[in-house]
Amino acid sequence: MKREIKFRAWHAGHKYAEPQMLYDEKPGDCLVWEAQGQNITQVMQYTGLKDRNGKEIYEGDILTSEHYPFQDEGKYNYHGVIEWIDEEASFYMTKRLANKEKRGISDGISQPIESIEEFEVIGNLWDNPDLLEG
Repeated sequence: MKREIKFRAWHAGHKYAEPQMLYDEKPGDCLVWEAQGQNITQVMQYTGLKDRNGKEIYEGDILTSEHYPFQDEGKYNYHGVIEWIDEEASFYMTKRLANKEKRGISDGISQPIESIEEFEVIGNLWDNPDLLEG
C-alpha cells in the first residue's frame, strides 16, 4: 500500500499574524517554509491514517474514543497523542492525562497505532493544549 507523504507546520505567529497550523499546498511546502526561517516551530508528518470521521491524522494530534482511554463520571482520564518513536521507526499513540482529578499508571505508555478506526481527532498539541492535563 502506497502512503501519501504530507506535512503540516505550526507557525508561531509574529507581529502581523496569529499563531496557526499551516498545511502543505504542494508536497514539501512546510519543509521549505521551515528552511526559510518563517517562524515554524514544529513540522509534523501525516501518518497515512484517518480517524473514524475520515479526518487525516498527523503527529501531535490528540485522539479519543468512547471506549478508550477510560472514563470516570463522563470525563476522560486519558487522551492519545500521536508521536513518532525513533527506536521503533514508527508512529505510536501515547496516553496522556486529560483529567486533573485523576492520576494513573498509564500516563506516558505508548502503543503502535495499528487499529485506529474507533478513534476521533479532537485537536492537536498546539491549537488545543487544554485537552491535556499539563
